[in-house]
Amino acid sequence: MSTLHILDDDLEAYSFGRLDHAAIEPVEEHLLACADCRDRLGEWDEYIRAMRAACLTLGHAQLQRAAGHSQD
Repeated sequence: MSTLHILDDDLEAYSFGRLDHAAIEPVEEHLLACADCRDRLGEWDEYIRAMRAACLTLGHAQLQRAAGHSQD
């Protein structure tokens, strides 16, 4: 983590729940004090939600196509 702001890689890992255990506490302490990093974390969280929704939608469409093909 940078002394000024949390690095993008660390924010991404934190958002995915994959940040190294030892790094979680300093990141969370920084987030309490830094609105800029909280905003950036919010952007990561929004991106991840959108990607998960897209994956679910695509997966559902593929399942429907596969089910339609199996009836032929």
